[in-house]
Amino acid sequence: MMQSFPIRGALALGFAAAGLYGAPQAAMAASSFAYVSETGDVIGDGKRGSYTDANAQFQLRGTAYEATLDISTGDKVWTVRLAPPPGERLRPGRYYLAEHFRERTGRAAGAYVSTDRSYCTYAWSTVQIRQIAFDSNGAIKGLEAVVQQRCDHDVMPLLTVVMSHNVAPLSFKFKRTFSDPVRNVDLGYAGDTSLFALNGTDSLLSYEVDGRQNRWRLKLTPPTGKRLLKGTYALASVASANALGLDMYSRSGHHAFLCEGMSGTLQIKDVRYSSAGAATALWADFEYRCADGDAVRGVIRHKL
Repeated sequence: MMQSFPIRGALALGFAAAGLYGAPQAAMAASSFAYVSETGDVIGDGKRGSYTDANAQFQLRGTAYEATLDISTGDKVWTVRLAPPPGERLRPGRYYLAEHFRERTGRAAGAYVSTDRSYCTYAWSTVQIRQIAFDSNGAIKGLEAVVQQRCDHDVMPLLTVVMSHNVAPLSFKFKRTFSDPVRNVDLGYAGDTSLFALNGTDSLLSYEVDGRQNRWRLKLTPPTGKRLLKGTYALASVASANALGLDMYSRSGHHAFLCEGMSGTLQIKDVRYSSAGAATALWADFEYRCADGDAVRGVIRHKL
């Protein structure tokens, strides 16, 4: 009997691989591949590892009906193959109970992770396509995805792979630690579940996230007389001569997590504007505490 399995591990690995709480990514569309293999998994051999453009070669080919990513690491070649359910196209979203790329049945999507040294006869997989892009001729040109696979039987050890090639980061991470641990919040948003929007100029930025039964809107106002540029700013709920104003709204339109006595910092690691002055990309981290001791941390990655 086929079984589904949790994807929490893939989400955690995905955010780590994307650099949300790890080392910064130097390039806007750098390639990366990371894997975690449980003991007994024949593909990953119970190990974990990660690769980037610095230590591997990436080749993406195919269309919306069949796509393949090869990662050559020097001593091994990883291959990830994806296909949508019959009659559909690959798109951002999640596919559950995907089957072996070549052996799928019925309405199942296809997914298969292998190496030039090991492979499965059958596979049980969950796929998260966070971003996917095609050129004018329909050839695939960019992909960000997570695949979890059990090889040959649905109770076998789990392999999780996270990959990104030729797409810029697009995600939001939010964490709040309350004085009462039961109320703690730890949320991550990516392209398989959520939509993102960035608007405004260097005098007021608006960042919106819509997904996972929530809608977030963050407004960033620079200190009086200044512009929103790269740098580290003191934080307050309302902008002043010495602080950047951070205002957060929840899906209900009310202020989210009102914070008395906010103190902390927001670092704009990078921000881009068009020739007309409109914001086009943003990479920012923020962390602050409230007077009652609650701690809030967030990371915005919008095309940077």
